[in-house]
Amino acid sequence: MSLGNVILVSESDKKLEGDEELFVQSLPVSELPIKHVNKPPSSGEEYLRMVRQEAIKTPYVFTASQTPLHNTKKKAAEWVKRGWEAGNVLKSSSLEIEKLLPREEWEILFINKFEKLRKALRLCISKNFNRFPLSPGIRLPKWRAEADWYKFCYGVDLPTQKQLKIVNEIGNQEANIKESGNLPSLSIISRLDQQTTLTLLSYHAKWLNITGITKEQSRWIFALFLRVDQLLMPDQISTLRELCRKCIEIRRSMRNQDDLELPSINIFITIVRRYFGQKDLG
Repeated sequence: MSLGNVILVSESDKKLEGDEELFVQSLPVSELPIKHVNKPPSSGEEYLRMVRQEAIKTPYVFTASQTPLHNTKKKAAEWVKRGWEAGNVLKSSSLEIEKLLPREEWEILFINKFEKLRKALRLCISKNFNRFPLSPGIRLPKWRAEADWYKFCYGVDLPTQKQLKIVNEIGNQEANIKESGNLPSLSIISRLDQQTTLTLLSYHAKWLNITGITKEQSRWIFALFLRVDQLLMPDQISTLRELCRKCIEIRRSMRNQDDLELPSINIFITIVRRYFGQKDLG
């Protein structure tokens, strides 16, 4: 019972039988007798009393008999087996990929030469810009015109998604790229601002899905890297990272060190990782 803010607990609540003494009582329980045992409680106090009595009758520890195992041989779940198999495949794949990676000494030497080439290009453009006019008939597309830039660079129309599913069409695209299009000459590259340069790099990350990596694309991508300012905003860095990831994906699909496009792929990955500070890639 309760008197104001004082709660009175009976002596029988303090001394419980058997295992019940191990538990601490949370609520005071009335000592009033239960009027109707087989009927719903008529009050909150009666409900608590009924719960208390039922709890006393119920054992606190249950034991279950152990079913003997017919087969004591340990078995691994199927998902565990698949994990082991996948782990073995990853190990062998990692060993194959390591053969395609450039040495650290080569990367350091290349970045030094790359930085010197960038400085020389900037100096040349700043002093002799007017000496490199565009050839007659050449007009640079607008920076957001992706299809126009693809035709400008490679001389063919940007393939549609339907055309990309046809292997022969892709082969013809590669052949046409080698025959036409504009090379990244100094007169063209010198007229590309930072925004256009980064936009073209983002386009090339998508175009790599069309023809893979070709010599013509390698020339353009390398020339664009020469023009990218080293001070970049987060969204601009994201563009370089996306291109680098695509190059890493292409390198993983290569099977040997004799692949003709492997040097270009390693160059682009090295530029993004070491020159632009994205060393977590690769």
